[in-house]
Amino acid sequence: FSMKNYIVNISGMQCAHCVGSVKKALSCLDGVEQVEVDLKKGMAKIGADGPIAASEVSDAIEDLGFEFVSMEEKA
Repeated sequence: FSMKNYIVNISGMQCAHCVGSVKKALSCLDGVEQVEVDLKKGMAKIGADGPIAASEVSDAIEDLGFEFVSMEEKA
């Protein structure tokens, strides 16, 4: 079993509350094991036990009112 890691770029986060909301929403996605959100860099790191659809991540972020910019898989 190898963890898949993703970097997600998010626009519109302004404070610790934003970070908490994004972390909570992404943590609820199927297969997600860990989430770190960096407010200054406007990004989230997701560790998952399998592939995650960018559309699911995008929906979770945009439902909160933030902008999903991009997502890439990190080796």
